Amino acid sequence: MKSPTTTRSVPGRVHVAAPDVKVRYLGPLITNTTVPGERKSDGKIPGHPGGGALRVAEDRWIIFFATLDIAGSDCNRSILYQVRADAPDGPLLNEGVIERSSEDWDPLGRGDRLIKSCGMPIAFGVPKGATLAGKPMPNANVFVVKWYRWAHLRQDNKILNPSHSRDQWEDGLAVKQQTLRVEWMQFRLNDSENDIDPMTEACVLKQKGYEDDEAFCSLGPDIQMNHAMKAPVAEDASCQTWMSCDTFAPYKNAYMDHGEVAPVRFTFDTKSGLYQWTDTGRAVKLPGRIIGEACVNRVHEEYFISLRCFEYNGRSSETAWVKTDDLFNTWGKPTFSPAPSVPRMSFMCGDGLLRLFCNAPDPAYTNSDQDSRAVLGCWDVDTQTLRPNRSRMLINGHEMGWGFSDPVIDMAKLCPPQGRRQLLLFRVIDRSYTANIDAAPDIKPSAYALSGIHAIELTLPRPAVPEWTFAPSK
Repeated sequence: MKSPTTTRSVPGRVHVAAPDVKVRYLGPLITNTTVPGERKSDGKIPGHPGGGALRVAEDRWIIFFATLDIAGSDCNRSILYQVRADAPDGPLLNEGVIERSSEDWDPLGRGDRLIKSCGMPIAFGVPKGATLAGKPMPNANVFVVKWYRWAHLRQDNKILNPSHSRDQWEDGLAVKQQTLRVEWMQFRLNDSENDIDPMTEACVLKQKGYEDDEAFCSLGPDIQMNHAMKAPVAEDASCQTWMSCDTFAPYKNAYMDHGEVAPVRFTFDTKSGLYQWTDTGRAVKLPGRIIGEACVNRVHEEYFISLRCFEYNGRSSETAWVKTDDLFNTWGKPTFSPAPSVPRMSFMCGDGLLRLFCNAPDPAYTNSDQDSRAVLGCWDVDTQTLRPNRSRMLINGHEMGWGFSDPVIDMAKLCPPQGRRQLLLFRVIDRSYTANIDAAPDIKPSAYALSGIHAIELTLPRPAVPEWTFAPSK
C-alpha cells in the first residue's frame, strides 16, 4: 500500500492514518472484580490499567490495575492484579489484591481519618525461564510492582480531592504534598504458575541509604514523588539495572503534584535476590513550565523521553521531547509540540516506530478544544526531529453507542508484542465517575456495566523481534 502524503500533525487534530498497522477494537477486557469492596456493586470500577501487561513467564502474563471510586474526583482506590495464560487477554487464572485502600489512614500521625488512594501500578522484571546467550538469567522470576498513593477526605458523603477541593479542605494540598509517594512490592510467579508469591511487603519506595532519613532519596527533604507513566526500561541486555524518570516536586503550592523530573536507577542485588533503588540523578527543570508524567523509551544507545507540560503562567499544554545517550548526564535540547491538557504516553512499538498515544478532539464537535477524552489517537514520532507526524484515530467514544453522557477513553498502555500482535489497554468510563459532579447525569446501567479496561489489537506489518528467549521446556 502506498503511503499517503501527510503534513506534520500534533495532538489536537486527527490527520491521515498511518497505513502499516491495522487497528481492531476488541471490546471490554476487565469490567468488574471478584474482590469484596472492589466490585461495581460497591461503587468501584476497574480503572488505571497500569503499565499494560507484564510478561512473567513464556506463557504467563499479569495485568495490574487500580480500582476507581465513582464517588470522588480522581479517587483511585486499591491495586489489583490478574494472572492470565498465553496472552494479556488470555484465559484468566487468578485475581488478587496487592494493596488495599483504607478509610482510616493516618499517614501524618495526627489522628486523621483519610482515604488512602492508590493508583497507576507499574511493573517490571525478567520472566521466569528467560535466558541470555543460552544461559539462565540470575534475576529471572523476580518482579517489582509499584504504584502512587496519596490522601483523599470523605466529608458529607463526598470524597474530596485535595487538588480540586481547596475551599472545602483547607490544608488538603499540604496533606497531599506530604503523602504523595510511591510504594512498591517485589514478588515471583509461584511454582504452579497461576498466582504470585510476595517476596517483600508493600512499603514506601526509598533510595538505598535513605531508608531511615527524613529525605527518602538524594534530592533532599520536603519533596513529593510520583513515578513515570510507563514501566522502566532495561539499561542493557542483562537487565540487571532498569531506568526511569520520575516526578519530584517541592512543597510549594504552585507545583501541586508536578514540577520536575529526575532519572532513577533500579539495580538487582545478587546477595538479597531483590531490586534496590540505587541512584537518583539531578532534577531536570524546564524554565516556565511544570513537567511530569514522563515516559522513557530506549532505542539502541539512545533514550527518548516524553514529558507532559502543564499550563503555567499562561502557557498552553504541550508535550516536551528529549533524547540523550545518558539519562544521568546532559539531556539534549527539548522539542515542544502542542497537546490537549490530558495524559499522554509514548511507547516504542513492535514495528520499531516511536508512537504517542493521546486524546484528540473529535473533529465533529466544534467545542472540542477543551479537556475532551472521548477520542483516542496515536501519532508516529520522528526520532530525528522528535516531532509527531503521521496519525490515526484509534477509537471515538461518541460513535460507540455505549450510553455514556460524556465518554472518557484514556490512560492507554501498550503491552509487549507477541509476533505481529500487540495489545493496547485503556480506561473507558463516563466523566461523571471521576469528576465528583454534584448533579451527575443519569447513566444507563448498560454503560456502567461496560465501564472498565478495554483493549485494541494492533496488527504489525511483520513479526516483532522477540523481547525474551526461554529455555526449552522439559
